[in-house]
Amino acid sequence: MNSSVSQNSIPINRIRTGPNPLRLHLGEDTQEMQDLITSIREFGVLEPVGVCASGDGYLLIFGNRRLHAAKQAGIAHVPAVIHPSPASEADFLALQIQENEHRVNVEPVAFGEALKTMQGRLGCTQAELARRMKMNPVRMSRLISLASLPDPVKALVAEERLPVSTALELAQLDVAEQASFILRALKDGVTRDEVVAHRRASRSQQSRNSAGRVSVQLDGNRRLILTGVGRTIKEARSAIREALGVFRKAEQAGQSLETCIRSQADRFRPESGAEAGSKSRVPVQQEK
Repeated sequence: MNSSVSQNSIPINRIRTGPNPLRLHLGEDTQEMQDLITSIREFGVLEPVGVCASGDGYLLIFGNRRLHAAKQAGIAHVPAVIHPSPASEADFLALQIQENEHRVNVEPVAFGEALKTMQGRLGCTQAELARRMKMNPVRMSRLISLASLPDPVKALVAEERLPVSTALELAQLDVAEQASFILRALKDGVTRDEVVAHRRASRSQQSRNSAGRVSVQLDGNRRLILTGVGRTIKEARSAIREALGVFRKAEQAGQSLETCIRSQADRFRPESGAEAGSKSRVPVQQEK
């Protein structure tokens, strides 16, 4: 035991419960709680609770269920590990999270939200928080990612209807895709492999959609956009020459740009005002 930590038997009425960042539930009406009360009534509290000094009493760090059961059993004193008083509320929360993580089955979403709250209060990076909490940085990142999920996904994880690994994959999808998978999870269930396969397919499609698109910023606010071209300069130059040929013929015929585009609708399309903004753009689309 740390030399700064002591163990004593202290009056139960001098212990008060503090924040509950991990949302740990007592399970007051469960058979497990009733069995614990019976055991404490017969044998006393065998494992000490954890507290720190606070004012004229103590603030509970861990052992909430044992404390509650001891009160129900009519016990006046409980064994307690007395920790040094943390310097700040953030330090207390950090200690409470660390101690309870190793003693109870903490629900992962609640754990992630507690860590995210800690990070906000401390104003630190995830890497700094991981060092402070003595946690694996990858595990911390995964838990904090859970805290950013939509409430329906969090609920599915809390109800154990959606594995944490699947929920983390859902976190990488956009809102519409998440909603689709939530409905599937509610109806038939969904696996991590299904989400990963969907994400990879979407990424592949995005890659295909973006391939062959060239945007050339000209002088001023003018920009030339070509799509459907290959990945070589030769193909891009060929497309530009073809477009210039069309413009040259239109110019020789005395046509305006608008008339040229309208008459060559199968080759050219003007961008909408929302896309073009305040810039004057001349998009060129090569025939496929």
